[in-house]
Amino acid sequence: MDGRDEELRSLRGCVRDLTALSALPLVWVEYETADVIDGFLDTLVGSLRLDLAYARITESREAPAIEAARASGRLEVAQRAQEIGRALAPMLGSAGVATVPDPLHGETLRIRVLPLGLGEQGAVVAGSRRADFPTDFDTALLGAAVNQLTIWLRARRLLLERSRAETALADSERERRELEERSRRLRQAAKMEAIGRVAAAIAHDFNNILGAILGHGDLAQLKVSKHSPGRRHVDEAMRAAARGKGLVERILAFSRREQNARAPVQVQAVVEEALALLGPSVGHEVRLEHALDAADAAVIGDATQLHQAVMNLCTNAIHAIEQHGVVTVRLARARVDRHLPLSHGTLATGDYVRLAVSDTGAGIPPAALERLFEPFFTTKGSGKGTGLGLSLVHAIVADLGGAIDVTTEVGVGTTFALWLPAASDAPAPQAEPQPGLPRGDGEAVMVVDDDPVLVELAEEMLIELGYRPTGFRSSVAALEILRAEPRRFEVVLIDELMPQLSGTSLAAEIRQLRPDLPILLMSGYSGRDLMQRAGLAGVDAVLRKPLVRGDIAEPIARARSGQARAPAP
Repeated sequence: MDGRDEELRSLRGCVRDLTALSALPLVWVEYETADVIDGFLDTLVGSLRLDLAYARITESREAPAIEAARASGRLEVAQRAQEIGRALAPMLGSAGVATVPDPLHGETLRIRVLPLGLGEQGAVVAGSRRADFPTDFDTALLGAAVNQLTIWLRARRLLLERSRAETALADSERERRELEERSRRLRQAAKMEAIGRVAAAIAHDFNNILGAILGHGDLAQLKVSKHSPGRRHVDEAMRAAARGKGLVERILAFSRREQNARAPVQVQAVVEEALALLGPSVGHEVRLEHALDAADAAVIGDATQLHQAVMNLCTNAIHAIEQHGVVTVRLARARVDRHLPLSHGTLATGDYVRLAVSDTGAGIPPAALERLFEPFFTTKGSGKGTGLGLSLVHAIVADLGGAIDVTTEVGVGTTFALWLPAASDAPAPQAEPQPGLPRGDGEAVMVVDDDPVLVELAEEMLIELGYRPTGFRSSVAALEILRAEPRRFEVVLIDELMPQLSGTSLAAEIRQLRPDLPILLMSGYSGRDLMQRAGLAGVDAVLRKPLVRGDIAEPIARARSGQARAPAP
């Protein structure tokens, strides 16, 4: 199996889990703390293939600490949480990475300790026997997940406080309603503040990873002929990375309380792309078949969301087959002439697009069928599933205004049918001829980014575009060079999130030295606060990471010709 394909699959899985975690505080809120911690650790073990996950949480001074532990493939570990806690106790006071004896096996274990934020008492420990643990993927996913757990603890505490206040104010309905509103606003503010911070961190870390994939893929497309056997693999990698970029953008939009962009989406094109991505990963034991008969049928929604639902359903169906079997994907138009009750929802009259994914697996027992779409619920063994896939499919279908029908027979198989309200037909997307990119004529360009991989990549892209780039990993060093040689460069390309001196701060300093020098700012986060800072610093344009050649060529050309405008505050 190609190493790049494996990395892309791992990246898609991480981003998919992060997207699911960003919505989980809303559905966790009715569960007990111990149950949430158990499900949370199961998710970490399944997502990151951990050899140990441990959590210790103190809800209040009066209540004893809650401890839980999980390990991949070892059910008995859950009963040894206190023993593991005593072994790890010296490490729980501060964040960090360490190598310690494995409390379970006595072998060496690499651990990452993450204290809970927002004033909560407790910590989460993730451990692996992998020598490279924690990788950038591990660190980004762990940070986002622990922040979501902190949000849930904060929301639960607020709910308990609200309950006590409601009892005390039972004689005053007006006061009770005011308290309810204040509590709701406080929960929303706390959630959005925390998620906003997590989203910015996710955007920076994951967009840097995606930037390397997209940038090198863009350069590879230049060197690999369209008729070469390997070109298809490069194109598929680029499409997969673009999907990852779209998922990160959805997380950022959620943190800013923005609705996902809605437009007519041609369903069959999305399904075909998902099947093309799944094809190479399906083993010899499973045959993937399809019957797609809705060429121009469209729904109003977000293509990335729909793609994620298809991938989750198909992946779930493949995992349901233990030995040999068939997964069949069917797509067709459907007309409903009367209210039609389904297993999970009711359809009004109208036109629909019906997407059905069937498997010849073992089927779903009646007891499991009732809890099918609960977050963290899974019938798979420990370490084999997170229990997030189907709950996310349910949320996506509900967001699209549709419903789900599940039919299953133990020993025969299962069918998940998504009924999505149809919109006006959308023509199949056609590839448009790409105009030539604006090119430079040997102009000197300063590139400043603390990530050495992205500095090198930007230099390669700029060289290909006809410029003479010079890269700097330190914003302070770049400023010193400009102070010594203010006329050396004709364009400056700066990343925003850097140690010591941020991109906007560097831009403000450069503007004092060279009022005429075009400055382009790169960032994975483009909220209103960043646009305001960029405008005040004199930035000519803000470029949204990750970038390919076209994202850089056009803004540089506009800035060089004097057409760029500073971002509006």
